[in-house]
Amino acid sequence: CVLFPPLCLSAATDARDNEAVCLSAGLSGEQYRLISPVGSNECAFMVVAEDKETAIVTYIKVLNDPNPPTTRLRLKGLEDGAKYRDISSGKVYTAKALMNAGHNMPAMKCDFDSVRIVLEKV
Repeated sequence: CVLFPPLCLSAATDARDNEAVCLSAGLSGEQYRLISPVGSNECAFMVVAEDKETAIVTYIKVLNDPNPPTTRLRLKGLEDGAKYRDISSGKVYTAKALMNAGHNMPAMKCDFDSVRIVLEKV
């Protein structure tokens, strides 16, 4: 899993963690940039396994805003008709909902904050 260049130390740590998760799970597949870091205060990317069983989403907020609106990421590359469980919350979403309506990102608490979401096909 070759990920995009890190924007900051926490993003670099997150990228290394993603790399470790990808390698330990034997995950290789398609990579998608959801939000470009160029000219933006945030960045998001995801990796979807070749068999579409697992997806890892990383969202990075460079400089935090006071009382920002909720960021909703529209995911890409998931299997149509499948359902995916967010490992951290246990919630189950349809691929159609994740790719069309998107997944709400949690509020970031500080500058250079990031979050990783791991989705597994149910």
